[in-house]
Amino acid sequence: MSDKKLNYYEAISMSMLVMITHIILNLPNNIIKEQGSASIINVLFITIIALLLFLLTYKLLTPFEDKDILEISEFVGGKFLRYLLTILYSIYLIFVSSTLMENFCETLKIIYFPNSAIWTIIAIFIIVVTIAHKTGFENVVKVITLLMPIICLSIIVLFISSINNFNYHRIFPILGNGFKTTFITGASNIYVYSLFICLFLFKTDIQKQEHYKKIGILSILLSGVYLLLSISSLLFSFPSLVSGQEILSLFANARTIEYGSFLQRVDALYIFIWIFTFIAYLSVIFYLLVKVNKSSFNIKNNSILLYIIGFAIFISALVFNNFKQISILKDIFYKYMSLGIILGFSFIILIIGYFKKSRFKVKIAQQI
Repeated sequence: MSDKKLNYYEAISMSMLVMITHIILNLPNNIIKEQGSASIINVLFITIIALLLFLLTYKLLTPFEDKDILEISEFVGGKFLRYLLTILYSIYLIFVSSTLMENFCETLKIIYFPNSAIWTIIAIFIIVVTIAHKTGFENVVKVITLLMPIICLSIIVLFISSINNFNYHRIFPILGNGFKTTFITGASNIYVYSLFICLFLFKTDIQKQEHYKKIGILSILLSGVYLLLSISSLLFSFPSLVSGQEILSLFANARTIEYGSFLQRVDALYIFIWIFTFIAYLSVIFYLLVKVNKSSFNIKNNSILLYIIGFAIFISALVFNNFKQISILKDIFYKYMSLGIILGFSFIILIIGYFKKSRFKVKIAQQI
């Protein structure tokens, strides 16, 4: 794996990519099923919470100028805590990426490749990403930065193209199922900001540390905008989504759009873009998995690590092989793994590390 440092735009692109891939793969639908007509307000609410949590993160990271969450965990609890956090992060990344892969590949199989075995489609994604990483992570980053404007533009165009189908009365009642569902239990929807794991781990990969705060704020704000656009287009266009559907909801939205007699069925174009989006997303997941395991367990051979990661994701994706199982995993395990590991355990480490570091500095000052 390359030691390349990420510039301002590259770090934002990679962080946003993780969130936007989740948006494409039915994240808006999950929120609409729970929040109903209050989905837009709930998204605005959790985006504010996400910004506040990042500002807290930035404050807690202040004493650790050149360290990421893994190095801080070692400072807090020694090698054991670092190994534990590495294992938890690895399980989380493999679990989330494999369930998303199964969901996306199953959709591709149903729509375009009904005669293909699901394992062959999954294997193609794994092989492509593995080869891409072996050519050099610098090349992967360049492709991601070139692809991100296209991905973002596709969501904007999808929203604008859906406006003619909007029924704005579907925003009522504004609080949906009530204040408690929207603001109390709905606060748990902060789990959708999966980019926090990137913000925790990218800190030491950024060229200029003074840009870290801006990168975090912009990544959250821009991701929140695209989540809001996606949820709005679905909420105003498809009231039946409140009851839920398992096929990609943004794909269903794309199928309703036509651009005159010369360009019909643009859903194929969106699927084409989203295939590259998922490859790029999987590349980021591979990078994060290599980063945490290589640094924590002092692994020298990148190739073997890439093969192990690819095999682990491949096997995990095949364990659950239908939409019902995947839906349960996303609605329960993914949500609470995100809240418990990324936004729970990680913040506890940061808080302990902050106070331990502050006390350490006080002791040194007293000795001087």
